[in-house]
Amino acid sequence: MKLLIAFTLVLATTFSLMAFETEKYIDKDFPVYMEEATKTNKLLFVSIGREACGNCIKFYNYIKKGELKLDENKFMYLKLDIDNYDHQNYFLSYFPVMGNILPFVGVVNGKGIAFGEPRTGFGTPEDYQEFIKKALESEKEWIEKQKKQAEEEAQLKAAQEARKKAEK
Repeated sequence: MKLLIAFTLVLATTFSLMAFETEKYIDKDFPVYMEEATKTNKLLFVSIGREACGNCIKFYNYIKKGELKLDENKFMYLKLDIDNYDHQNYFLSYFPVMGNILPFVGVVNGKGIAFGEPRTGFGTPEDYQEFIKKALESEKEWIEKQKKQAEEEAQLKAAQEARKKAEK
């Protein structure tokens, strides 16, 4: 009888953990993800939390159930474990953490440029969609600045070359 109860508990725990997991925590070195994001011209949607966190479970379920829509053509999703020191360091190297309520979420490109304000704590799918919208707007502004800067540099270079020719 005790063996049957123990087996039932093990089986129930195993199935509840399997149902609990939405995505595995990342398992590659971070530069691999950054490189992949650059090659595919995608942003990294990064969350950090823990499996024993109610807010995190709700967040992970939003993604799993499709209530939080991450455009696969635009984003790669990285799920980080806050109890993993390397994951903490990675997240903190790109995003300032304001507050102390999990999960923390941020958006970064493959070059390490963070977009929008990182988000902390419980939110609805709509709250996260608004966060994504603001991050994409921030990225668009950054791209425009990069284009303008490149144009100005090209004009400066052309003017310098013209001056060199005129001096000869």
